Amino acid sequence: MSFARRHLSLIPLLGLMSSLFACGGGSTPIATSFDIGGTVSGAASVTMTLSGAATATTTTGASGSYRFAALPNGSYTVTPSLAGYTFVPRSVAVIVNGSGHPSVGFAATVTAAATYGLSGAVSGVVTKDVMVTLNGAATGSVFTDAAGNYAFTGLPNGTYTVTLALPGYAFSAIATVVISNADSTGNNSTSTVAPSGSNLRFTPLATLSPHAQKGVHASIPFVTTGSTTGGTPPYHYQSDSFMTGAPPIGMVVDLNGNVTGTPAKEGTYSFGVCAVDLAGASSCANTTLVVDPAAPLTGSWVGSWAWSGTGSNGCSFSDGGAFSLDLVQTGDSFSGTSNGSGIEIRDNATCALMTTESGVAGTASGTISGTSVSLSFDLTDSYGTLSFSGTATLGTGTLVANFTRSTGGTGTFTLTKQ
Repeated sequence: MSFARRHLSLIPLLGLMSSLFACGGGSTPIATSFDIGGTVSGAASVTMTLSGAATATTTTGASGSYRFAALPNGSYTVTPSLAGYTFVPRSVAVIVNGSGHPSVGFAATVTAAATYGLSGAVSGVVTKDVMVTLNGAATGSVFTDAAGNYAFTGLPNGTYTVTLALPGYAFSAIATVVISNADSTGNNSTSTVAPSGSNLRFTPLATLSPHAQKGVHASIPFVTTGSTTGGTPPYHYQSDSFMTGAPPIGMVVDLNGNVTGTPAKEGTYSFGVCAVDLAGASSCANTTLVVDPAAPLTGSWVGSWAWSGTGSNGCSFSDGGAFSLDLVQTGDSFSGTSNGSGIEIRDNATCALMTTESGVAGTASGTISGTSVSLSFDLTDSYGTLSFSGTATLGTGTLVANFTRSTGGTGTFTLTKQ
C-alpha cells in the first residue's frame, strides 16, 4: 500500500522532468501513457473489454494475444467474453501507475452450462476505484465505478466470497454468496476511514502444512485461539486482494477463518488471509495450501448395477448384476478391463428371463475433469455387448453414476475401491 502511495507522489515530479528535457531539445520525453496486454489460452477471437480510467474493446489475435495501448495512469478492469466459454480469472483489476502490464492472462474453458451474475455497490466515505475481489467457484477482481457499483458476469453455480480493498479505508463484510440458477444482486458494503495505529495482529497457524485433495470437500482452519490479538473484537476473516494470489478455485476463506470448499484443480496455491476487527482495522498474512491430485483410480473396483427398460412390444422389465473393474490411470484418463457376473439376459420381445450368465468379460475407459468422471464399460456375453456409460462424481473411493445402456433403458451403478 505504501509502495503505491510513494509512486503516486512521483507523478508531479515526472511531469516537471519531462518539461525540462523538452526544453533541452533532442532528449527523450518520459512516457506518460502505458499498455495493458496479455494472452487468452483455450479460445480464439475472444472479446476483451477495458473499463475504468479509459474504455476500449478489442479482439484476441491468432496467437490469443491482446493489447490496449497508450493508457494514462489509473485504475482499470480487463474482462474477456465469448459465448459458450468461461474464463479464469473472470476479470482482472489493474492499476497503471508509471508502468504498463504486459502479462494479464486468462484461460478459457468450453461450457454448455448457464452462467449468472454477482453485483453490488459500495457506499460511505469512498465509492470509486475500490478493488473488489471474488473467490470461490470462479475468481476475479474489478474496480467500482464512480457511483460505487461493481459486477461480475459469466459465473457458474457455486459458493463465493467478496472482499474489498482500498488503502486507507475499511469496508463492512459481505456475507458468503451462493449462486443457484439465478443472479445474485445487492451484495453491498459500507466504507469508512480505516483506523490508524491499530495494534491488530493476525498470524495463521504456524505449524499448519495444509493439504486438500482435488474433488474432495475440505474445511481447513487457519485460525486458532491466539491467532488474532489486539484491535477491537469480534473479528472476522476474509481473503486478501486478488493481487496477492487466490485460494484454489472452488474454495473460499469463510468468516471464521476456514478455507473451505471442493478444490477443482491440483497445485500449490499462495494467497493472503486477513483478520478484520469491529472497527475495520485489518491484518493480513500470506499462506500456502497444496491441492493433491484426485485419488487415483488405478486398482481393483467392485460394483453392482441395476437398470430398467422397455421391450419392443412395450413390456417393462428390470435387470441387474455385479461386476469388477481393474483400472490403470494415466494423468486424467484411465483404461482397464471389466468382468460381470449374475447378468440377466431378457428377451426383448417378451421381456422374459432367458438366462443368467457369469464370467462376462469387457473393457473400461474414461476421463477425469475437475470433480467429474466420465466412465464407460462393456460386458460382452453370448447375446452381444452390453455397453454402459455415465458421469460419476469423484469421491473418496466411491463412484456413483447414472447411465444409459446402449441396448435400451436407464439405471445406476455403484463402484467401491478395494
